[in-house]
Amino acid sequence: MNNLSYKPEYRRNLPHIQPKGATFFVTFRLIDSVPRVVQKRWKKEKDALEQELSRLQDEGERANHRKQFHRRRFSELEQLLDNSRDGEHWLKDPALAHIVSESLHYRDGQVFRLDAFCVMSNHVHALFMPLAKDNEEGSFHALQKIMHSLKRITAIECNKRLRREGSFWDSESFDHYIRDHDEWARILHYILKNPVKAGIVGDWRNYPFSFCSEEAVKYVTI
Repeated sequence: MNNLSYKPEYRRNLPHIQPKGATFFVTFRLIDSVPRVVQKRWKKEKDALEQELSRLQDEGERANHRKQFHRRRFSELEQLLDNSRDGEHWLKDPALAHIVSESLHYRDGQVFRLDAFCVMSNHVHALFMPLAKDNEEGSFHALQKIMHSLKRITAIECNKRLRREGSFWDSESFDHYIRDHDEWARILHYILKNPVKAGIVGDWRNYPFSFCSEEAVKYVTI
């Protein structure tokens, strides 16, 4: 099994859990979109969390502490990305945003069912369900492989246009598997409201780098 094969759970700096058949809310961002001073603080906080968890005997209690920690971390990340004046905002360039959008569309129906996405100036939100593999019963396309491929090809193409070399995306993505339909609907609305909240458009349908599938749009009320 290689490092990109399907695993129900794996860990880098963040935990990644992939139940079979789950739909995911995924956020990935440009390199250096979070100030280094914040990244250093986050590392200290994570190290402190691990020390705290090592003293807890109950596995359920450890899992709950970890869940609450990463929920707070994602909330802070979202605020930083939405209000950032640090780092690059390469995806403001419509040509680069188009590259990312087309890459997401290309994978729809091949490795995932794409429900929605939004490409912002320094990050991307996507809502999708990895598909089962045709030739391997009970096996699904691995989330880590999907993201590796997506980020790799878009980084290559965007760097070509920018005439630069080096990292384009931050190495890690934030992903969260959806527990039920109500949560799915909340996240769908959250994704589509991003350009509205940022004051770019008054209606999400007028933003060229937002997408909502025909099935998902039935549940949109904004």
